[in-house]
Amino acid sequence: MTNRALLEKMANNSASEADINLFWERLKHLPQQEVADLMDQYESMLEQEADFGAADEQMFREMQQRIATWETPAKVHSFRANLWRNAAVAASLLILLAIGGYFWLRHKDPPAIVGTNPKLSPEIGPGRDGAILTLADGRKVLLDSMGDGNIAIQNGARIELQNGRLAYHPDGRGAENIGYNTMTTPKGRQYSLLLPDGSRVWLNAASSLRFPTTFSGKQRRVEITGEAFFEVAPNASQPFQVNIANQAGVEVLGTSFNVNAYTNEPVIDLTLLEGTVKVSPASKDQMMEQQDRTGKAVVLKPGQQARLFTGQQTPAMKVIDDADMDKVMAWKNGLFNFNGLSFGEIMRQLERWYDIKVVYENNTVPNKRLAGEMTRGVSLNGLLKQLGEMGVRYQLNDRTLLILQ
Repeated sequence: MTNRALLEKMANNSASEADINLFWERLKHLPQQEVADLMDQYESMLEQEADFGAADEQMFREMQQRIATWETPAKVHSFRANLWRNAAVAASLLILLAIGGYFWLRHKDPPAIVGTNPKLSPEIGPGRDGAILTLADGRKVLLDSMGDGNIAIQNGARIELQNGRLAYHPDGRGAENIGYNTMTTPKGRQYSLLLPDGSRVWLNAASSLRFPTTFSGKQRRVEITGEAFFEVAPNASQPFQVNIANQAGVEVLGTSFNVNAYTNEPVIDLTLLEGTVKVSPASKDQMMEQQDRTGKAVVLKPGQQARLFTGQQTPAMKVIDDADMDKVMAWKNGLFNFNGLSFGEIMRQLERWYDIKVVYENNTVPNKRLAGEMTRGVSLNGLLKQLGEMGVRYQLNDRTLLILQ
């Protein structure tokens, strides 16, 4: 079967596992120009398809894991913007690029190949699953290296690891004495957990979640810093409330939403995917004292985003009606999405995921705009090659990345 025939199968979602494996092997040994030609052909095929099937998420994740073990040279390739009218198209194109170990970035100007000072530095791998659990009595449990099984009994809940995810199971013992646990993800780590009420939370790198070991009051209250995605279990008689970095409060009954509240970012973004949430900006004192803030509350609908500007005592709030869901959910889906981000925002993402420190020559952040998506499974060194081809000059010394002018 020719490479074009395999591409046609992939474009109309009829490729078998054997077809995809065959294409992997062929693509790894093709010259770069032939790969570029195939990508152009694939783009044309997708434009001619009337209906795109949903990308197989499990296959996509397996491909990402496989990419991380390859050392294929990277190449920049651009695509016309009208291809991105459908999320399945974007996923399909990204899968094709990933199969060959190629990653793409789009830029307004043609990419420039520049000297990047190739100092020898140790390979810095991507972030991975891992977290620190602080129990109610102050004990800390490193979850990175623990296997499945029971961890502790804490104030009415049995805590265990299940397939790499932390889970709380209410057992009624000691529930009258509520204790609080805190999950913290350092830089370079991410983790997920199942709360006592059945709600699920995914924590991005450099984030924390404080929560009770059992929800026994009129509300289910948790506190978040950094970034997290919530899938809240419905319970109309016990609303779910989130204290966002002592800057805002969220109340939901049953819904899914993402919170981005890093302290080194100028805004807090809360984006609603499903259901309904009520967002209330507040001062730190109001949040700590749980004062009523209903007069300032805004109710969001799916697809909306509440943006809070944190440079004042009580944050100002703006509602964005058509939020970029692909960008919001990229981290949870194993991707970087640089569309619309400043250079400084991109570098802060890299700091958190790769556990590095970024500094700038002459303390000046370059006025560059990058765009596109890239798997978070790539090593830092592989990602920096891409930035070099986009005209970014840098030096990497151990875990300090110096951005040159």
